[in-house]
Amino acid sequence: MALIAVVLAACSPSAAPPSTPPVETRILEAWITYDDALQAGDNGRRWLFSGASGDEVHIQVTNLSSPLVISLLDQEDNVLASGEVVQALLPQTGTYALLIERPSMGEQGKIAYSVQLGYSNRPSPTPTMTATFTPSDTPTATASYTASSTFTATASFTPTDTQTATNMPTATFIPSDTPTPSLTPTPVYADLGAYMGAFDGSGQVTGDLISSFDREIWSFNGDAGSIITLAASGESGNLDPAVALYDPAGRIVAMDDDAGDGNKAQLANIRLTEEGIYYAQVFGDTGAGSYRLALTFGMQALLAATVMPTITPTFAVGMVTPQAAGSGELLADHVPVLGRIETPDDFQRYLFEARPGGVFTIAAGPTAGSRLLPHIQLVNPTGEVVFEQAARGDAGGDALIPAITVIEGGIYSLFVTSDANSTGDYFVAMGYGDSHTDVFRGEAFENVALDAALTKRGLRDVWAVPLNAGDVIRAEVTPLSGGFAPALTIAAPNGTVLVGASSAPMVLEAITIPATGLYSLRVTGETAGSYGSYRLTWARTTAAPEPARRGAATMILEASDTIAPDTYHRYAFQGAAGETIRVAVISLSPELDPVAALLDGAGNVLAGADDTIGLSPVFEALLAADGTYFVQVNGYNGTTGNVRVTVERVE
Repeated sequence: MALIAVVLAACSPSAAPPSTPPVETRILEAWITYDDALQAGDNGRRWLFSGASGDEVHIQVTNLSSPLVISLLDQEDNVLASGEVVQALLPQTGTYALLIERPSMGEQGKIAYSVQLGYSNRPSPTPTMTATFTPSDTPTATASYTASSTFTATASFTPTDTQTATNMPTATFIPSDTPTPSLTPTPVYADLGAYMGAFDGSGQVTGDLISSFDREIWSFNGDAGSIITLAASGESGNLDPAVALYDPAGRIVAMDDDAGDGNKAQLANIRLTEEGIYYAQVFGDTGAGSYRLALTFGMQALLAATVMPTITPTFAVGMVTPQAAGSGELLADHVPVLGRIETPDDFQRYLFEARPGGVFTIAAGPTAGSRLLPHIQLVNPTGEVVFEQAARGDAGGDALIPAITVIEGGIYSLFVTSDANSTGDYFVAMGYGDSHTDVFRGEAFENVALDAALTKRGLRDVWAVPLNAGDVIRAEVTPLSGGFAPALTIAAPNGTVLVGASSAPMVLEAITIPATGLYSLRVTGETAGSYGSYRLTWARTTAAPEPARRGAATMILEASDTIAPDTYHRYAFQGAAGETIRVAVISLSPELDPVAALLDGAGNVLAGADDTIGLSPVFEALLAADGTYFVQVNGYNGTTGNVRVTVERVE
C-alpha cells in the first residue's frame, strides 16, 4: 500500500529531481486564478487537480518578483511538462500535481505568484447570458447582456399619433436578476475520493470498498481545540482498512493502518487546530469488503503500553547492484551505474564532484557477457585531460584510475569509450578513497576469524558490526596472499570513518565507540594498488553495559507497505511539542535496505537513520512544536521490498 509516494527515478517521461519537499498541498480548481506566495524558508508548493484522459491542460503561472521552477507531474510524479506556461495532453484519468519551486540557487525571500488552470479542449464555464428587460409600454426594445456586465441594446420605438420626432420617449431597461453568474467551486475533497456523506449523530458510518484502489470520504464539523478519534474496522471480506484525516483546507493531518486494537486502523486523540469541515478518508490496505468507521469526540483511553519489539537484524550480502543511468549524470560515492557503447565511435560522459585534498578512485569495466574493452579519460574542471586509462589485466579487465589526490576542486568529467572497435554494456563507478565499489560480507562475529578475498583492485569489503556506546574494540586484518597490502577502517552508522590503518600491522587498537548502532569494518587494497585474500578478526577489549531498554510507549501510527524503487514514501502523524517519538522502519525483505527520515510539516529533515538494527533504521526524536509530521522512507540505492513502519510516543 503506497500511502504517499514521491517518485524520483529518471524515466520517460522524465521524473522530478530530488528536492526538499514542498510546503502544504493545495487544490487547484479549473478556471479560477489563485494568488499565492512562497514565504521565506518555503521551498515550494504542490497543487493537485483532477484530469481526464485526453484533456488538454493550459496552466499559467505569473510571478513578477523572482523566477520559479514549474513542473506538471502525473500520478507517478513523472514530469509531463514545465515552464511558466504549461501545456500538456493528459495521458490518463486521475490526479495530477503542479509543483512550483524555488530555483536551487534562487531568491530566498518571499516570492508572490498567481496560478490558473484551464483546458484548451473544454469550454470556459463562464456563462454568456441574455438578460430579460422590461421596457416602458410604448417602446419596443431588444438587448443582449454578457457576464462582463457590458450591455448592448437595440431599441425600436413606435410613437403614438400625438407624438412627434422631437418628443420620442426614452426607453427604460430593467434587467432581471438572472444574469448574475454563479460558479460552484470544486470541493476540497474532490481529489481525495468518492464523497459518501456526513457523519450523523450516531458517529458510525459503513461502506464498501471493492478494491485497494477505492477511496471513500466522510465529513464532519469540528471546532478548534476539539479532540477526536477515528477507528476503522473491516466488517466483511478480507478488507484491511486504513484511515486518513484531512483538515478543512484539504491538508493531511494524520494517517494509520494498524495502530488500533487487533490491527484496526485508528487515529487516537487527534487535536483539531481550526474550526470547519474535516474529511475522513477510508481506503484498503489489502483486500476488499465492507467497513465500519467510528468517530468519537473527547479523550479516549489509549491502547495498552507497548515495548520496543525484538528485531531480527538483516544484513546485506553481495556486491552492490549497478543502477541504470544516462550520459551526463552525476556519479555518487560507491554507487556503480550501467551504460552501453553502441558503436565503436560512441562515448558516454559522467560527472562527479571532488574537493581539494581529497582522494578518489574510478573504474569502468564490462558487465557479464559483454565484449567491451573500456577506455576512460578524466577531465578536470578547467577542461584538461589529467588521466587516461585502458582496460588492465591487474584490475580484472577494468579501466582503473586508482587513488587520485585532488589538487583542483570542482566538477570533474569522466568519458567512457572503447578500444579495438569493441561495443557492449559496462559499469562505471567512483568512490572517495582507495575503492570504487562495495562488496557486503554480512555480520562480522566477535572473536571469529573471517577469511575472505578481494577479487580485484578497487573493491571494498564491508563487514557489519553491531556495537554499543562505550564499547572499546580491537580489530586486525592479516593478508593471506603474497603481494597483497590491505587497509582497514571502521566507519560509524552514518558512514563517517572513525579511524583507519594501512601499514603493517593492520591493527586498530583501543577504539572507543561513541554511540550505539551498526558500525562497519572495511577492507580495501591500500591505494587500490593490490588485491587478494585476508583474515579479519575483532573483539571488545571493554564491553559497555547493554543499553537500558526504553520504557512503555504508545503506538500512534503503524503501516505495512511496499517500497518502490527510487521512490519516497511518506506517512503522516500528529505530534505535540515536548513529545519524544520513536520511529522504526523494519525491513521485511532481505533485498530492501530502507532509509528513514523525520520531516516537519514544511518538509525540513529533523532526524533520520539508516542501518540501526541490521538494515532497519530505528531512531528517537524530541518534537519541538505541535503539528503534522512525516516519516519518509526510501530504499537505499534503488532497493525495493516490504516494510513495517511504526511511530510510538515514548512515555
